[in-house]
Amino acid sequence: MADALRGSMDAAEYKHVVLGLIFLKYISDAFEEHHARLAAEQAQGADPEDPDEYRAKSIFWVPPEARWPHLKSQARQPTIGRLVDDAMTAIERDNPALKGVLPKDYARPALDKSRLGQLIDLISNIVFRSDQPSPPAPLPVEVGGRRPSEGQVKRGAFDLLGRVYEYFLSQFASAEGKKGGEFYTPRCVVKLLVEMLEPYRGRVYDPCCGSAGMFVQSVEFIRAHATGNGNGGRPAPSYERSNESSVVVVLPGGQANLDFVRLVVEEARAGRDLRLDELLLLNALWQDRRLTTEEAARLTQKPESDVRVVLNRLVEAGLVEPRGERKGRTWHLSAATYRRLGQPAAYVRQRGFEPLQQEQMVLQYVDKFGRITREETCTLCQVGPYQAYRLLKSMVEKGLLIAKGQKKARYYERRT
Repeated sequence: MADALRGSMDAAEYKHVVLGLIFLKYISDAFEEHHARLAAEQAQGADPEDPDEYRAKSIFWVPPEARWPHLKSQARQPTIGRLVDDAMTAIERDNPALKGVLPKDYARPALDKSRLGQLIDLISNIVFRSDQPSPPAPLPVEVGGRRPSEGQVKRGAFDLLGRVYEYFLSQFASAEGKKGGEFYTPRCVVKLLVEMLEPYRGRVYDPCCGSAGMFVQSVEFIRAHATGNGNGGRPAPSYERSNESSVVVVLPGGQANLDFVRLVVEEARAGRDLRLDELLLLNALWQDRRLTTEEAARLTQKPESDVRVVLNRLVEAGLVEPRGERKGRTWHLSAATYRRLGQPAAYVRQRGFEPLQQEQMVLQYVDKFGRITREETCTLCQVGPYQAYRLLKSMVEKGLLIAKGQKKARYYERRT
């Protein structure tokens, strides 16, 4: 639709008209959002008309004559070209970092002011706000009737300005064609190049930088692999030790645990090679001491029913023990496993207290503080919420405690 409004204007020239307005809309929306926040805090001394309030948050100060609502209200006036030029000039005046950057030729006779007004109305439908969950309206339909792919319009938090800019740039490049040796590299090609380069470390050098697509995709690659190779937080593998005859995969981690390695080797020699999901669970139990079924499912990226099968397989092998029932069930390494890992005392600490000991601890706590809640019972006895509920309910049934309050406000006191 935006391309249709350019009429007979050359695409190479018209893209500067569109992209300049998109940037103006972006900084105006960011300004208006922070302006509303400051207006709500005026009672605490905030001043929504103080430029320093915006510069402190790295937001461009937008003077009244350059704010998008003002331009939109004048979009159908024949003077709209001059008003946009004045807006760009005012923004450069009050923001030295933008000096000489913004286009200021919207008032030229060759630019149809009626079409310019329609373009402003069209861009008004794009909302650049930090709390915007997704684009308020789809971008224009591509050639062939297809919508932009998920890579171009993606729900959730993302850099909408970059996506809109990239989309328009690609469309104008298609309409403009190659001129003077310049051309636009499609996003999918740049993404493929970055995936091949794997910029986990070092610096990225782009000798043919145009719209900085290589740098943008490198940042996205780093973000996607910040907690693993897009696989639930597992370490990103390294293939640096591979050669023409073999592939060596190295999973970076902390200092090697020789006792844990010995355990894995012993299991292999006994004819039981541990699978990847089993290794992940055993390592997590060694590091975190205990896991819930939900946490194990999230770690292995499996449904809870499937990960329960894996955990039960480890129980049958004598490596893991369950504790608790149903939703309150947790899993920890067995006594034999802790012994093989050289830390038999850790099992006693991890196993926790027997029910009778837990009851005595709860009663001592109530005698000292007068009452106890389920959350406090979880912390005191090192059990889950469901196990704490069962313990307190049992003590009420035995006549040791009395429950008061409802739901989250419930607490327990000594029965007198």
